Amino acid sequence: TPQSLLKHLLRNYTALIRPRSKYEDPISVDVLFALTAFGGLNEKSQVMSITGWWNITWYDEFLNWDTVQYNTTSIVIPSNQIWLPDIVIINGEDDYGILEKVSSRIKLDHNGHVSWFPGGRYNIFCKMDIQYFPFDRQVCEVSIASWNGDTDRIQILGKPPKFDAVFYSDSPQWSMDKLFTNHSDYNQHSQTIQIVFALQRKPTFYVLIIIVPTVTLSLLSNLVFILPVESGEKISFSVSILLSYIVLMTLTSGILPDNSDKVSILGIYFGALLILSALATFTSVIVSYLHY
Repeated sequence: TPQSLLKHLLRNYTALIRPRSKYEDPISVDVLFALTAFGGLNEKSQVMSITGWWNITWYDEFLNWDTVQYNTTSIVIPSNQIWLPDIVIINGEDDYGILEKVSSRIKLDHNGHVSWFPGGRYNIFCKMDIQYFPFDRQVCEVSIASWNGDTDRIQILGKPPKFDAVFYSDSPQWSMDKLFTNHSDYNQHSQTIQIVFALQRKPTFYVLIIIVPTVTLSLLSNLVFILPVESGEKISFSVSILLSYIVLMTLTSGILPDNSDKVSILGIYFGALLILSALATFTSVIVSYLHY
């Protein structure tokens, strides 16, 4: 029965000991990430939100059995019953995301093959380059590593990540161009796996609420020079255009991060229009003064 098999497997087993008969032998851990939902990218806080699950596999030399005797080839047990690799997400928003903290299930095969499927929602720091906003591309990474950082004991091998074809939900503001894995070896005892998200912004919303009004205002601002002084609206028209630019700049600055290394081209364009609008307003005041 499964109860007798589990009792047999865990009789002299401890989850604190690496599952190797020779303690110095390394354990190869294969890691695959399946993305089920992309929650978006918060430009202001520079945090990416994703939901997914992990398929983490390795071999445990102490967890194998005779299939004839126990009449089963695999069992499922709670994850806190056996040794787990101490894999952490090192660039999470709040703290180190230790995967073994997640309550999940483990699948054990009769030959010692272990499959672990933790999952959840993760908020990941992502440094953004908003130079070409709103037509920008962003590259974000989920960096994982072994907590003890010793590649002589645990070797993490990143498999190509995938989209969960059944449950995947895309973001209304971003499209996923690429999803792939990188390996980084900082030194002989430290290894990091990066799951890389290449993102392309969907610009339609920002084109309609920012770029179209801005271009329209820039065209209207030229009319101040042909507006007759006698109309009495020359100055008020210039001031209205100037205030409209300020409103659009405030709206845009509320979206973009405060600490970007590069200023967006749109921001430079706004600054130039603001200066030109201020000069037009100043000119209108002078012309009106000289006329009257």
